[in-house]
Amino acid sequence: MILKIILLITIFILFSLLIVFFALFFVPALKKQTNIKSEMLVSETEHKFRKLYESEEKYKVSERAVVLCNCNKTFKRTPELSAKKGQSCSIINSAYSSQNDCRFSCLGLGDCVKVCPQEAIFIKNGTAAINELCNGCGKCVSYCPKNLIKLVPVGTENLVLCSNNTQNLTTCDSLGKTEILSYPKKKGFKIWQSCYRLLNKIH
Repeated sequence: MILKIILLITIFILFSLLIVFFALFFVPALKKQTNIKSEMLVSETEHKFRKLYESEEKYKVSERAVVLCNCNKTFKRTPELSAKKGQSCSIINSAYSSQNDCRFSCLGLGDCVKVCPQEAIFIKNGTAAINELCNGCGKCVSYCPKNLIKLVPVGTENLVLCSNNTQNLTTCDSLGKTEILSYPKKKGFKIWQSCYRLLNKIH
């Protein structure tokens, strides 16, 4: 009987020592390992949206980029050139000046898309277009070989989305027309904003 009691006391002491050892050595290490930055808890795409949301929270966007070529334009004559993989706007511009019968139109090969940190530029109908993610950083402006991108004040409602001021012969149906400015919404962006508000409160 006495041996059983001694054995139980010994086991209890050893178990207590193990708990103390775990608390002293393993718990701090676990805390250190779990002290991960919030950026590591989200995917790369989510992180980009979070950076955008945080940047817009820090300062009010006063300007946005606009492309001086209507992405909804149409031509009576179809483009004669076709873009090949690896080509850029600057290469086509230096060699051909245009891919259609308007030498002022966007080349649509995405040089500006690649440099936009907000992923706010997309190609539609062979023309660059800007969505609501644009925060007016202006990094895309210098990458257009035709100088078709410029910054305009937020709130600008109407603009002539055409850089052709010489009235050269062209079959473009948007020549000289004043257009209503609109910035397409990025699908799911509002949901991401709500999610990151929650993440910010947690972290």
